[in-house]
Amino acid sequence: MKKNTLIIFILTILLVGSGYYIYSRQNLPQTDRNECENISNQSVLAKAQAIEADKAKYKSTSKDILGKSSEGGVQTNYTLGGEPVFIEQKFYGETGKSEATYYLQNGKVFYFTKINTEYLLPISQDSSGKTKSIETKEFYLASNQQLCAWYLNKKIESVDKDTKDLVEYLTTGLWD
Repeated sequence: MKKNTLIIFILTILLVGSGYYIYSRQNLPQTDRNECENISNQSVLAKAQAIEADKAKYKSTSKDILGKSSEGGVQTNYTLGGEPVFIEQKFYGETGKSEATYYLQNGKVFYFTKINTEYLLPISQDSSGKTKSIETKEFYLASNQQLCAWYLNKKIESVDKDTKDLVEYLTTGLWD
């Protein structure tokens, strides 16, 4: 009797797990799923590194960003022939800083990183900015700007509604 109960329990777990995997993949329209499945992290990173390596070729313009952090921030847009290639943002706060780099192709973000640094002490108490912790997030996007995958400190994370909303917030109006 115990053996049958154990087998039923294991089968139930397998079925529920399979059902969740299928459900999570159905959250994306078919074209997004196909595109996301064909995205190679290495090829995306190679493309981003190639863009970064050509930084000297791009025209850059910077602007102050107010209202998104306690100490303000700056955004630098890099263009080639008037087309956006990548964008760097830096935001400063009393207890840390946040840096994001967005890589674009055909005017759309295909990959971006966000690095959050927490200071050991508030900057008003210790101006050295000694680091307590660093958190690195990487986001891989489909051509329609839908999130395919994301990593926290090199560990893959689940794509949930909150993360999708965050990506939409971070990528909307970048070029304005």
